[in-house]
Amino acid sequence: MSIFGFPSQLLKTTGYEKGLISMITFLLISNLPVYAQFKQIAEGPKFEEPDKGHLRIIQLKNGNTIYFHLTPKDGVNLRLYDVSHKEKISTNFDLGIDRVKLPQRKEQ
Repeated sequence: MSIFGFPSQLLKTTGYEKGLISMITFLLISNLPVYAQFKQIAEGPKFEEPDKGHLRIIQLKNGNTIYFHLTPKDGVNLRLYDVSHKEKISTNFDLGIDRVKLPQRKEQ
């Protein structure tokens, strides 16, 4: 006897298969609410994200945001955004740090 064209032998499952099916079902259902937690509050102007140096984004008490990016080569890039996420100040400070050359070791 077959159901939906499948032989009845294929429809029989073992305890391992039932546990696997229930685990997969649980993982699929448990991941659904995770995506509901990400909601966009505000969006500001787009800018290039740096891949080198030290970067800090600081939220101030008055609602302004400071973007602080430090690299020895380019210096300090400082941007100030207001409460409506519009850029108020953008400046770049050159630190004037030259690359330090270490003395060469003498071979013996």
